[in-house]
Amino acid sequence: MTQRQLDQYKRQLKMLEMYVGGRVKQLTRIAKGSPGDESACEMSISELNIILTQVLPQMREVPL
Repeated sequence: MTQRQLDQYKRQLKMLEMYVGGRVKQLTRIAKGSPGDESACEMSISELNIILTQVLPQMREVPL
C-alpha cells in the first residue's frame, strides 16, 4: 500500500469516527427530548459505542 493510500485510509477512519460520534450525540438529544424513544436510542447508542471503542481501534491496528 502506498503512502497516499495509507493516508486516505486513515482519513476515512477519522471521518467514520466523526460520523458515528455525531450520530451518538444526535441520538442522545432525541432520547432526552422524546422519552418514548429513549430505550431505542439507548440501544442504538450502545451499538455505535461498540464501533467507536472496539471496531475502529482494531481497524487502526490492521497491518496494511
